[in-house]
Amino acid sequence: MNLKALIIAGLSTLQPCFTTSASVGQLDIPFQVDLEGSVAQAELEVVAQRLYSFYLRFRFRKDDTQDRDRVMRLLGFGSIGSGKPLSDGISIPVLLSIDRIENGNKILIYQKMSTFQQLESWDADSFSKVIDRIVLDPGKYEIIAKSLKNNRNLEDVDARFNAHIRPTK
Repeated sequence: MNLKALIIAGLSTLQPCFTTSASVGQLDIPFQVDLEGSVAQAELEVVAQRLYSFYLRFRFRKDDTQDRDRVMRLLGFGSIGSGKPLSDGISIPVLLSIDRIENGNKILIYQKMSTFQQLESWDADSFSKVIDRIVLDPGKYEIIAKSLKNNRNLEDVDARFNAHIRPTK
């Protein structure tokens, strides 16, 4: 794939690190979004211009409808014709920052605070809420998602910071 990734996640003051390689155009980093100041961080080398979608992903126990319904109520759900949610869910303030790395220097190219992300998709064991979509040109980048608020409602939900490369046609 056209992506090399080194992933480091710092969680609260304990700062455990997770390292992996994204070889299929996807990042999936543990993120303690329930703790203010928690950070999920990825360094990317992009070799071709692509549209990246950045998400908060919340997992529930597979085949456990009660746990799925509990997590869905927290995150917001449903729509009536208009595509608008019946429930926005709880506020999950996250700051997404993207720095371009040139000659060892970091240049901030994007920063956005997201509070009520739209529930966009779900699968057999998770829901995804979109933070934003951004076109990245070839180069090296540091991507950081930072939790801006303690949120006890999410303490027992496995949260992830997730990014996908939009497929080319």
